[in-house]
Amino acid sequence: MIKKILIALIVTPFIIAFIAIAAVIVVLNYPTIAVNETTLNMAVRHLHPLGVRVEWQNVETHSTSHGFLDKTVGIAFTKICADMKPYVDKACFDKLDIAARYDFEGFKPKLLEVGPLNITGGDILVRTPKEEKKEEKKKDAAFSIPKLTVPDLVKNIHLHAVNIQVDRVEAHVGEITYEMNAKLTGTQDDKGRPQTIKVTASLVEKPANRTIDLEATALSPTAFEENDWELNTKVDATLSPTTKLSANAKLNATGKGDINHEIDVKFSEAKITGDAKLNGTLTEKSFSTKIVANANNLSEVVRAAKLPACTIDLKATDVHNNRGDLKLDCPIDVVLKKFTLPSPELQKMYKPPERVRIDLSAQAKTFFVPDPEQKTIGTVKIHVEPFKGKLVKTRGDIKIDFAGIPAEPIDSWKITSDLDVDFIVDDIANLIAVLSETKYPAPAPFNKFSGPVQFSLEGKVSSATEFGQFPVKLTTNLKSPDQVIDMTSDGKLNVGFIGKKAIKETSLELDVKLTDVQLQLPNIALAALPRLTPDGRIILNPEEQKKKEARPDIPFDYDVTIKTPPQNPIRILSNITPKYIPINIDMHMTNEKMEGSILISNFNIKLFSRSAVLEKLNLIFEEPVEHSKVDGRLSMEFPELKLFVNMAGTIENPVITLSSDPSMSEGDMLSTLLYGAPLSSIDSNQASSVSSMNAAMADRAMALTSFFMLGSTPIQSIAYNPQTKMFSARVRLGKRTSFGVGASQSEKSAGLRTRLGKGFSISTGVDKNDDDDSAAASAMIEWSKRF
Repeated sequence: MIKKILIALIVTPFIIAFIAIAAVIVVLNYPTIAVNETTLNMAVRHLHPLGVRVEWQNVETHSTSHGFLDKTVGIAFTKICADMKPYVDKACFDKLDIAARYDFEGFKPKLLEVGPLNITGGDILVRTPKEEKKEEKKKDAAFSIPKLTVPDLVKNIHLHAVNIQVDRVEAHVGEITYEMNAKLTGTQDDKGRPQTIKVTASLVEKPANRTIDLEATALSPTAFEENDWELNTKVDATLSPTTKLSANAKLNATGKGDINHEIDVKFSEAKITGDAKLNGTLTEKSFSTKIVANANNLSEVVRAAKLPACTIDLKATDVHNNRGDLKLDCPIDVVLKKFTLPSPELQKMYKPPERVRIDLSAQAKTFFVPDPEQKTIGTVKIHVEPFKGKLVKTRGDIKIDFAGIPAEPIDSWKITSDLDVDFIVDDIANLIAVLSETKYPAPAPFNKFSGPVQFSLEGKVSSATEFGQFPVKLTTNLKSPDQVIDMTSDGKLNVGFIGKKAIKETSLELDVKLTDVQLQLPNIALAALPRLTPDGRIILNPEEQKKKEARPDIPFDYDVTIKTPPQNPIRILSNITPKYIPINIDMHMTNEKMEGSILISNFNIKLFSRSAVLEKLNLIFEEPVEHSKVDGRLSMEFPELKLFVNMAGTIENPVITLSSDPSMSEGDMLSTLLYGAPLSSIDSNQASSVSSMNAAMADRAMALTSFFMLGSTPIQSIAYNPQTKMFSARVRLGKRTSFGVGASQSEKSAGLRTRLGKGFSISTGVDKNDDDDSAAASAMIEWSKRF
């Protein structure tokens, strides 16, 4: 009994081993015993805990024997579906068919063939979960060139045809739905090595209905045994009903760790069309490309833009933190629309350029592998090569420093720009010559100037405010034999960025410094004396004037300051003054008001044929302008007498009074002013003129300009009618000729009178009535005889 037990204990393991070996041999020779529907159902149940469920309508297994342990086993599923919640709602295929051939070398299994592989009729539904936990950002973003090589374990495997077809993939990402179909096929050479891999796919994004069609083919001269693959890709995209893009790309791995690329892109959006060619190399630590591009019909102003040779270089500086240095050098030729200026006069002065050359360069510290969450810091430089449009030359440089994160809105970026854009007229004499042939000739004394005029946008612009701030500068260096205008104007133009208020928020601030100004007034002929009553440019009834002429609405705010240096006033030269007139200006003008002052001081003049000193004449501007104040004083030296002419009041109602040292009567002071002697020493006609002058001054019927002009002429007589407010004066033009003018608030008259001899004279005149806008001219011959 014991002997039988011992024999059983010794023999049983061998029997078990024999049975196991026999079972393995049977399974390997007849694989369908182990691979069948029952065993497959048992296997997929183990996937349930992982959230994966697989089911099918029918499955068939088959095997083919090529010799002992040399078998081909295949599995064919019909209507197979799988789901992997929450990402894949379902993934169904009409047919999935795969086969493989194996053999043994000793006890070592060997895979001899794979395929054919057929997957058809795919229908996949993918849904993004409502709450998706973000993956932690990897700090190390090292980049490696993809190696499309066959692993060593499968290099000797004979591959059969591969055909994978997915009819429909539907993915929901928020409110956006993506629909795609794709097909992958593979071909082999006569040795069963992979020859080509081809993928075609179509993608639709809804509800925008954007579409992308892709076709990509990968091939390799060494059947992907070495990293010498070539990828040819064609993309056609419709991004909107009017926006289309197509691209052909060729990527070539040289086997030395880099990839050469050649990409052709075509783009169209409505009337805009463009194309670009990229050619360069990608390595694990660098990317460089050269771009040649054209774009047409970009806007109503820009007809085309060309990039003849744009280079981009990106080099990795810190692989661990995904940092790199970017350099860009890009000349741009801009073709502008040919503009016809609104008037022939402007066409003679300025010709808008038809071509502009811009040199664009940039340097930035940014990511090497694309990562919009990485901060980018850099500088962009724009150089506008000088060009000339007839009289105006333009040149400019712009430097832009920026820092921000690409994934964040642009208004969160810090952007600072240095501007230096100049618009230059080399010689204003050329502009004056052109204007002289138009209906807008430059008036004297400005028609004699020569020299440059330069307008510049110069300074810094920052995104720290909601405005774009453009510093402006206007400089002139104009000269003529007796004139000069040296002026520097600094300021800034503030422009609102976005929105309906952008124009309303636009404003100009300008500080004008008149460094050196001297002007020569045209010779003033006595026959062309201005009116001797209140100047028509002074509005005496602003309410009626507002009805006649509405103030123009300027679409932006302005704030302008004009100032002359205290020691270097504006100098006005004239034939009726022995010395230049010194004028100091300190003005401040905005949309709402004009304030400041104009001051003339310490100026020697001739007044009523006598030497006088204008001690001061200060015009202090207030709102409204007619209420601006006058503060002035003239002094004249006589034997044992000093006479003063005092000016006060407002521009609308000036007050002219006389005083003297020692004091005299009003009549004697005015008589001395006009004729150099007191009332007791002048004739009756002169006394009558003194009386009329006194009445006119008392009624404020004479403007300041008229008073000074009257004082510079040889007066014959003055008359004033208090009832009609008509003030008239006659001045001597020659031995036989005199000129007379007269005016009231509504009537004006002017005329010449020449004595012919023997009591005869000829008089001509013009009378105008402002109430009915009528005018009458007259001419008569007079004869007079004294008894």
